[in-house]
Amino acid sequence: MLVSFSATPQVTADFTTNTATSGCGSQVVEFEDLSTGSPTSWLWDFGNGNTTNLKHPCYILNSWSL
Repeated sequence: MLVSFSATPQVTADFTTNTATSGCGSQVVEFEDLSTGSPTSWLWDFGNGNTTNLKHPCYILNSWSL
């Protein structure tokens, strides 16, 4: 019996954000992936039905809630 497999390094997710504009209106938030372990795909879920698979997405927030 021959069993063959390949192992990939463990990915540790990490990111940072940068708010491109400020004020009381809409804000553009830039997400920067800082993950280690050479990820090959991304899935950002913004919690409101919007998702993207971009590595470094930008997202427009139309309102803030506390």
